[in-house]
Amino acid sequence: MEQNGSPQPFFETDDIHTHFLAVLPVHPEFLKEVPQESEYTDLPKLESPRALEILEFCKEAKSRKEIMKMLGISNHPKNLERYITPLIENKSLALTLPDKLQSRNQKYYTTIAGIAYLDQYK
Repeated sequence: MEQNGSPQPFFETDDIHTHFLAVLPVHPEFLKEVPQESEYTDLPKLESPRALEILEFCKEAKSRKEIMKMLGISNHPKNLERYITPLIENKSLALTLPDKLQSRNQKYYTTIAGIAYLDQYK
């Protein structure tokens, strides 16, 4: 805990040592304010009417094949360009392996900005 800058833990026990309580204080960085939705209001309108569907689906990382199957469309490069690329460009969707774009293990997940975008349109 000391290495990452967290406050020191402290321990409490009863007089006869039958139980103890460990208190792990919150890291100061965690207490910083989270950006409010209003900071994301400048997100561009997405061309795809299916964008919200994709963002909701990708709250847990999903493969391109899984996304296309959920949309009911073929796993064709044009569909990648039409549905997934705009979400990546506006930072609503991110890649699990950004350095390996062609990896068969590549998955896509909804970012914090994407979740804010979802919240705006619910």
